[in-house]
Amino acid sequence: MPGRESGSPWDDAGRAAAVTAYCAVGAVALTVWTVAAPAMESSYGPSGGGLVVCLFPVLLVALWAGGVAASLLHALPAAALGHALSRRTGLPRALCCLAAEVALAAVLAAPAPSSGLPYLTAWCWIAAAGAAPVLAASFFAVRPNPQGRTGWPRRKQVAFQISVVGVALVGVVFAGGLMAYGTGLVKEYEPPVLDSGADYAGTWHDEFDGVIRFSADGTFTAQGIREYDADASGLYSHYVSRSGPGTWRYVDEDEGGVPGGLTLAFGDGGSEMGQWSSRGTQARPVLYQEVGDPDRAILYLLRKDPAP
Repeated sequence: MPGRESGSPWDDAGRAAAVTAYCAVGAVALTVWTVAAPAMESSYGPSGGGLVVCLFPVLLVALWAGGVAASLLHALPAAALGHALSRRTGLPRALCCLAAEVALAAVLAAPAPSSGLPYLTAWCWIAAAGAAPVLAASFFAVRPNPQGRTGWPRRKQVAFQISVVGVALVGVVFAGGLMAYGTGLVKEYEPPVLDSGADYAGTWHDEFDGVIRFSADGTFTAQGIREYDADASGLYSHYVSRSGPGTWRYVDEDEGGVPGGLTLAFGDGGSEMGQWSSRGTQARPVLYQEVGDPDRAILYLLRKDPAP
């Protein structure tokens, strides 16, 4: 850019390196999530790694836009500051760039608590995601121009070189995942099998201080358990608080149930209270109901207290 010193991260090579490196980091992270998600224990069932595959082209566009924004806000200012610190202190340029990047990440993470995210976690994630882009911007900014050996503009050469590395890493991660699942080294997550009264017996809590105590003989006592009607649009609308004794029973698959499914009926003659399915893990099982529109996947959860 006019007026900037030669070798500045803000030049074409540095900008191209930062944006492309952010995209590469994001693509590798998405691939890791896609490969790992089917094996991850979940409170709600298998994680949606397949959805990531379906949306991958859209996510790539989002990655590019995010890479541009992150480069302007994080990588390029940090690399420029690192270069200045290196010239002033004589310390290695890469070390100064990383120090500046971590410091700037601390500033960028400041709004995280207002969004419900822990500050330290946000700081670590921002710093980790920006390390490679900052180093790439710094490296390519001062690297000698190969004088158009390929006939491409400098920024395209830089983007191509980083993209090759990113694609190679994606391939390695994906191939490693296929090998791990294919050999049985890693297994896909499966919901726990709750097929006896003893599996349900104990105290379960919802997210709103509701409590239900199951007995192995098919009875229960509830306090403040929510019952949702068909018009519910979320966990805070169209529900009745139910308390008192009742009975529970399994719902067989030929009745439209699922493994571990059950229904509840209060002793006051009320109708059966929906159908519950099991998720979580064998050690920490979860019962859940879908509330409202199934496409929105709003879940009302009951979590079993650990055994004393």
